[in-house]
Order: sequence, then structure tokens, then C-alpha cells
Amino acid sequence: MKQGEVLLIGGRAGVGKSTVGWEVSAQLCAAEVAHVVVEGDFLGQVHPAPKGDPRRSKIVERNLAAVWGNYAELGYRRLIYTNTVSVLSEAVRMFERVMGGGCAARAGPAHRL
Repeated sequence: MKQGEVLLIGGRAGVGKSTVGWEVSAQLCAAEVAHVVVEGDFLGQVHPAPKGDPRRSKIVERNLAAVWGNYAELGYRRLIYTNTVSVLSEAVRMFERVMGGGCAARAGPAHRL
């Protein structure tokens, strides 16, 4: 598998995104499937917001690119990504920029892409 795959798990705070992400990870581990889990909420935790980036989306993308680049260099191609914000089409474009245009992004039924 050369292209990256990402499972986007998004929703409001406290709905169980991290729990679901870690359960998916446990099942992939049991099946010996290589993967990475990233809690997206932590990628933009900076105060004050960077100049020109009040929603912190640019710093999130930069941090994701740096982190994913390290994993990709080691051969990882699957990412489980959780984040409090809704999984929107812009998020898919961010993953395509970070992981490459051939990235296969998947979201839950409420946010089919």
C-alpha cells in the first residue's frame, strides 16, 4: 500500500472520539496492521494563537505535516485522526496536502465524503 489512508473521527467534546479511536487502534494491533493514532486536538494547543492564524488551522496543518512526515518516513501509511471539530471537506483537503493527493480519507456515516 503506497497511498496513505486516514480515518477521521470528529465530533463534540465528550462524545467518545478518543475511545473509538483507541478501540480501532486495539483492533488493528490485534490484526497486526501497522497504523498511527493522532489526537488532533493537541496539534493546535498554543496560546496566544499565531499571528494571522486565529483559528490555529495553519499551525495544526504544519504540526500534522511534521508528525506525519516522521511516521511516513518509517513506512506507516494508515492514520487514525481524532479531533473535536467536525470532519469537514476542508479537513480532507488538509490530509491530502499532508499525506499526498492519493490519500484515501474516510469519515463516519454522519460525514460521508
